[in-house]
Amino acid sequence: MNKKGYWIIILSVIVTAILAYIEVSSYYSDGYLRISLISGSVAFSLFFWVFSISSRMNYLEKYIAPIDKLYFVHKLLSGLCIFSLIIHGNMMERYKGEGTSLVAQGGRVSLIMFVIFTLFSLIGLYIVRKNNNLAYELWKNIHRFMLLPFLIGTYHTLNNGYIKILSLSLYGIWMSILIFGGIILAVYSSILYDIIGFRKKVKILNVIRLNRDIVEITMEKPFDKIKEGQFAFFKFYGEKIKSEAHPFTISEIGLSHIKIAVKASGDFTKILYDNISTDYLASINGPYGAFDYTKKSRKQLWIAGGIGVTPFMSFISSSVAENYNIKLYYVYKNNDDSVYKNDIMEKVGSNIDYHPVSTKDSGRPDFSRIISEYEPEDIFICGPVKMRESIINSAREKGFSKKSVHYEKFYF
Repeated sequence: MNKKGYWIIILSVIVTAILAYIEVSSYYSDGYLRISLISGSVAFSLFFWVFSISSRMNYLEKYIAPIDKLYFVHKLLSGLCIFSLIIHGNMMERYKGEGTSLVAQGGRVSLIMFVIFTLFSLIGLYIVRKNNNLAYELWKNIHRFMLLPFLIGTYHTLNNGYIKILSLSLYGIWMSILIFGGIILAVYSSILYDIIGFRKKVKILNVIRLNRDIVEITMEKPFDKIKEGQFAFFKFYGEKIKSEAHPFTISEIGLSHIKIAVKASGDFTKILYDNISTDYLASINGPYGAFDYTKKSRKQLWIAGGIGVTPFMSFISSSVAENYNIKLYYVYKNNDDSVYKNDIMEKVGSNIDYHPVSTKDSGRPDFSRIISEYEPEDIFICGPVKMRESIINSAREKGFSKKSVHYEKFYF
């Protein structure tokens, strides 16, 4: 995430806190009450960004950061939201004791629901990563319920009797934008995203099962503005397949088609592998991501692990300019997993030093040594988490900054 993106979020929270302090201080002098009302206001500014990230709106990529990098920020902001709400409730009880009115109980119920849903989401996300057989859709549906406690919390805020939100003061206008903007974003991400975000359906043009668990799917190109290295969220429509939205990297961009490669690693992808055919339709939301080698230095190291080769396939398929000096490592377990080994060999130009590596035959490459000997200016990585983290650590030990190491995440 770039510094500009950080500051947009941070400044919006700071502005909320300052405006809330000015507004609250003009009416009340009690410290507990001030802290309670200010922390409650800050929670809404945080929720605005939580639901913004969940909505996957295009402005996020343009002004904040790539969507895949924002999911860490999403978790961080969710935790800060709950922390702010806990402070809000605790300070209010210190000021006047535990309230019994409908409004007060609504605030308490909202907080409890947020905590429960957040814990279930975090536990579910952990299980999804550790056990791909858990249905991804079940974890995603937990997020949809976040709309309910947010609406209850909004009712609590608008009717608390301490501070008038719907007013023409600077604070009132600012909070109205955050609250009603948050409602719109929450409704969109929870209900409308699956409808509006996947309106256009395209035909499946070709299906090739490359090995026992990887299928390559060619489909009509849904829109023109797709860059090499980007990913999108895909839905498939046909017998035996649920129309769930899942992210896949685009491996080839043609004039009228795109390709993706899907590895059967979970419930959905296994069903997709077994059943997908040219009789099916697809719809796409996106594209997303800023995994773009053309905006970096001319001397680069590319490292692909397994199915993580897909963004590099899109780079190579579009032809890499000759003024780039690239060293590419394609790491896989065995020959059966090297589904793009020969395809890459046929497409790479003389400026790409290509190294296919079977860990079964040759062991894992010593990337620490490779980085030292090759001395790239930028490193691009896409592969399993452990491999990626190991390479990132090696790069940092060699003095590489965060800006010089680029990666695409495998999970959200």
